[in-house]
Amino acid sequence: MLESTRSVLPGANHYNKSDYLLDSPFTTDWLLQTLNTKDDNFKRLIDMSKVNKVTTVNISEGKGYLSKVYKISINFEGSDEPYEVLMKVPGKDAMLNLAKTAGTNDVLDSVWVAEAHNRECQFYNEYAPQIADVPMIKVYAAQEMNHSHGVLLMESMLLKAELCPIWESANEVQIFSLAKHLSSLYAHFLCLPYESWGGRYVTNTLTDFFTSEFFYSHIDKLADLKPGVFDEGIKVFRKYVSSRKFYNYAMTDVHKDVGLPPILSHGDVWSNNLLWTKNPDGTLSNELAALIDWQLIHEGCITHDITAFMVLSVDGNIRREYQYKVLRFMYDKIVQLLDDRGKRVEFSYDQMRRAYRTNMVAQAAQMLILPSFIFSRDGLSEEEAKVAVDRQQRFMLRVQCAVEDGLECLKEVPKDRIE
Repeated sequence: MLESTRSVLPGANHYNKSDYLLDSPFTTDWLLQTLNTKDDNFKRLIDMSKVNKVTTVNISEGKGYLSKVYKISINFEGSDEPYEVLMKVPGKDAMLNLAKTAGTNDVLDSVWVAEAHNRECQFYNEYAPQIADVPMIKVYAAQEMNHSHGVLLMESMLLKAELCPIWESANEVQIFSLAKHLSSLYAHFLCLPYESWGGRYVTNTLTDFFTSEFFYSHIDKLADLKPGVFDEGIKVFRKYVSSRKFYNYAMTDVHKDVGLPPILSHGDVWSNNLLWTKNPDGTLSNELAALIDWQLIHEGCITHDITAFMVLSVDGNIRREYQYKVLRFMYDKIVQLLDDRGKRVEFSYDQMRRAYRTNMVAQAAQMLILPSFIFSRDGLSEEEAKVAVDRQQRFMLRVQCAVEDGLECLKEVPKDRIE
């Protein structure tokens, strides 16, 4: 467990150390003590000046379902530029609201939320420091939910990086940029002795999320959004969207059947978990600044992450053009990275392709649910609702392409594995 160091800070009399950071269980004193211990840049600033104000803002809206995210600005005397960090505190408030909207009480329990948070803390504390060529956010505190409150305290990248909205498609260069970094992640674990990391995260907890009623019940709303377009997809996939067996195999266990070695999968690669570096004019570049939210890491299939990204975050026409090119690129990159370390790849591109096509089936089922789940108009003004509808309609073609391809890929999946 991470504890704050009780050192004396210059200017300590300029803030109330007992104040809580909004509705979180963490105090201003904990924040400043932790940063003074863990961040050399903050230590330099506080050695030169005094803190005169700490401002905390909840920026969670639309950014996640398993935690609250706070932007904290620390102002120093004599400086107009605040020092900023982000604080992520696990909780299920967002999921409770989703369940209420769906008319159900079926939500993931606090044990599940704690497990997800603890996995992310363990990743940042134990694995991240050893992984090269995977851009990650700098973390100052990663405290698990055991007998204390859980928290992640990390650098703020709000000024230099941004998410690409889900209704905007990733482009070709961004696809290959992400694929390069994912290849490095998998190569790292393929080069480690399995016993040094394997067996720890054997369940893909995303299955629990997908098979919760507050999520899968949205499939029934799709037919009203696009009458006639998704009838076949809804008919075929309806029996699968609440099936743990289906998702466990199609997302994860397929790697065993096709003979792929297990790797540590991020588990949740899509637009909301990818920060892209900003250009000077504020537009997004093609450089990945950070892959964030490692709370669904699991031992799984080497193609799951790229499949999720290609289906959820890339328009269907672009995905269809590049999906197998990027898969070949990843295979060749992994071969090269292992060769550089004196290792051999013991699987083929064809095995990866087979796994990808099975992963596609799970993603197609998920896509039938997302239009209603993501683009809710609850609480929006009339003008905001119009914008949400426009974005939803743009996303629909991506859904249509995914469902069409998923139905074809489903024909290749052994029924006894998913039914």
